[in-house]
Amino acid sequence: TRLKTISSIEHRTNRTAMSQPINVRIGVSKNGEDRTLSDPQTIDLSTAETKITGHRVTSKYLSMRYEGGATEPVVWKGSFAEPVIRGSWR
Repeated sequence: TRLKTISSIEHRTNRTAMSQPINVRIGVSKNGEDRTLSDPQTIDLSTAETKITGHRVTSKYLSMRYEGGATEPVVWKGSFAEPVIRGSWR
């Protein structure tokens, strides 16, 4: 299996009435070892704009982790990332 690069992720959630900051971290593992988490990037679920985080990570195995203290219900509706196989054309 070849390495993949993720440059950004679009996060689809409900919009909260009050500020609801959530940290997004990407986990990477190139050979199946324990994952290493990226530095957190914060999105606020109360904003109207599309929530996108930029990552630019390359790995064989990728995961995503949300962290935060919820003060309102949070409904995750999915995320969209377009991985690019290393060495291929977009």
